[in-house]
Amino acid sequence: MLDSALNFEVAQQHDLVFEVDTLEATLPTFHVIIQVTNANDLPVITLDSSSVEVNSDLSIGQTVLAVVASDEDNTNVDVQLEVAAASDPHAAVLLEVFGFRPNTNSVYVKKTPSSAGLANGVYHMTLSATSGSDTVTADFTITIVDDCASNECAADETCVDRFNSYDCCMDGSCVNSANPDFDG
Repeated sequence: MLDSALNFEVAQQHDLVFEVDTLEATLPTFHVIIQVTNANDLPVITLDSSSVEVNSDLSIGQTVLAVVASDEDNTNVDVQLEVAAASDPHAAVLLEVFGFRPNTNSVYVKKTPSSAGLANGVYHMTLSATSGSDTVTADFTITIVDDCASNECAADETCVDRFNSYDCCMDGSCVNSANPDFDG
């Protein structure tokens, strides 16, 4: 019985030793050598999360998602960021806002979502990993929210999103959350 699948990258051959004991006499042992044929392994892509929430004011260069792409055949893996069909109407702006950075294996912010005009919401994206002629994909969602999503405005105040802050407004008067005197 094998402990795991035969894998050329781990061992190219296995030497099996057989012993027969008849209780009356021990027969000579014999060896069977199994040669393992190399097969093309598919690339593997792993994300640290399948769903992330980001602020609409996210800074340029900030990492959104960590990615690990590998291939047991020790061949290079090319990773591309794509827009999933569910978010297709937003494809151009999503690819303007988010990108894949191969040197850190991460999805990152190329342009602040709010400055690109990307509305708050859930967007479906895909990473594809290609090695040789084989491609695998990993889907994930990015939910964009503004600063008002976690505001501390009073129930009778209206929250107005600002860049990296928000205002709590009532009766035409507003207080910004970045103000040192802000108490929600």
